[in-house]
Amino acid sequence: MFFADNTYTVAVTTSDTSFYVCGLNNNGQIAGTYFASYSYPFGFFINTDGTIESVIYPGDISGMSNITGLNDDVQMAGTSDLGGFTIDTQH
Repeated sequence: MFFADNTYTVAVTTSDTSFYVCGLNNNGQIAGTYFASYSYPFGFFINTDGTIESVIYPGDISGMSNITGLNDDVQMAGTSDLGGFTIDTQH
């Protein structure tokens, strides 16, 4: 079994919310999706300073939308029930 020296808890899943990390880039930034039982899924982004931001999906996509990837230029990709999308951030 392997244990890393530098491990961190990104998010804790509770009975009504689930978090899925879908992207980690070489800058140490993290992107993913969280699902709450009371709403549609939301994207989240964690910057290198630990700040957490909600991701606004393009075109007000409603329904199932998920962040599926993150690159070093902090561009995100995702899928929705309407098709795929990309998000170009200002980070």
